[in-house]
Amino acid sequence: MRSDPQCFIPILEEMLLRFDGKRYKIPGKDHSYLLTNEGAPAVQEFIDFLRKQKPLPVQEWQQDLQKAPRDHVLDQGPKGMVGHDGSDGS
Repeated sequence: MRSDPQCFIPILEEMLLRFDGKRYKIPGKDHSYLLTNEGAPAVQEFIDFLRKQKPLPVQEWQQDLQKAPRDHVLDQGPKGMVGHDGSDGS
């Protein structure tokens, strides 16, 4: 999506057709809906944004970036903690 922001627009436009107010009809499921908070206007806002968005460089995986969340889980998990702060307050 970063390198070709407009590529997702057809999928979103198809989604718009499945909205009934804030209810989104789940494709392939008779009488199954998701109740959304914002409905179709939020999808349309995203489409409008993507139409204006210029392509950005593709991001590459940085091995060191996986260490921070792993260390955070190893810190919080055994202590039964959840949230963004480490057990030492960091």
